[in-house]
Amino acid sequence: MGGARRLLLVTAVCVALGAPGARAVEAGTQASASSSGVRRAELRIDTSRVGDAGPVIKRRVEERGGVVLRDAGVLAAADGEDPRIFVVVMELRGEDPGYAFELWIEQRGQVLGERRTVECTLCTESEIVGRVEEALAEALPRLPEAGADASDSAGPEPGSEAPGPVGPAEVGPGSAPDGRDREALGPKGKAGVGLLATGVVAVGVGIGLAVPPPRVRRSDPRYVTDTRPPGIVAIASGGAAVVVGAVLLALDRRQRRPTVAVVPWLRRHGAGVGAVVRF
Repeated sequence: MGGARRLLLVTAVCVALGAPGARAVEAGTQASASSSGVRRAELRIDTSRVGDAGPVIKRRVEERGGVVLRDAGVLAAADGEDPRIFVVVMELRGEDPGYAFELWIEQRGQVLGERRTVECTLCTESEIVGRVEEALAEALPRLPEAGADASDSAGPEPGSEAPGPVGPAEVGPGSAPDGRDREALGPKGKAGVGLLATGVVAVGVGIGLAVPPPRVRRSDPRYVTDTRPPGIVAIASGGAAVVVGAVLLALDRRQRRPTVAVVPWLRRHGAGVGAVVRF
């Protein structure tokens, strides 16, 4: 009996000592399982480059961006180690006014993936908010899981630095970097292409009418059929349309010709100047 009691006592002590360790291991396993696959981020919106509509656009982007993050299961940032999503909305001026925005993801001073710039000419406030919402949804897959190193995600080329703070510089032609979504032709270019096509068809029809010689009607030799005058008119009209169309197309291409803009940037340990080519 005494041996049995001692055996039971030793067994109870071992269970009592081992239970906290087992519970700790189980808790650690559950915490690891609950944190795996979790992504966190902070959305930062800057509309300082927009005029009176800036506050409205900022509020709407924050609302729609929050919905996109929730739908994707992205939680709010817990600390400074979590990624930050920057969206800078700008106003375009000139013959084709509108809006543009730049979007990138940054973690611990490193840009994850690429900085995307989208230009939306003749856009309304609602349309630019919708474009930002689409670009944000496309960028979320680049977010790393909570606790992952920023180097695990696709980042910039070696030697690149984090972007500096956004300055109040005015946005205009030539100030937006590459990678933007822009129509290949503007209104003048589209009109020019239409006139070119119409002019070419008219010239072809005119040549077909001007080439045949006059024909005498067999039933009545007094009547002669001559298609050369309307053919000449068609050739002249088509040629004028071709010339006008070519001029409009050239003007549209000239407005979108490559220009170089000098853009200042700041690094963590210095400053510099970069050149941006605009097409």
